[in-house]
Amino acid sequence: MSASSTYAPRTLVTCIMPTANRRQFVPGSIRMFLEQDYDRKELIVIDDGVRGGKR
Repeated sequence: MSASSTYAPRTLVTCIMPTANRRQFVPGSIRMFLEQDYDRKELIVIDDGVRGGKR
């Protein structure tokens, strides 16, 4: 049995990033997420679609 077959696959980690009227912070937040060492990850960015703080 090889060493790789004795370990379970790494768990997928999901990060959900809600944002509202903070467009200037999104690129840096995404960049920091992508720089993490863990390779099995996904990022879901949710924008509420509100512009200027009004609904």
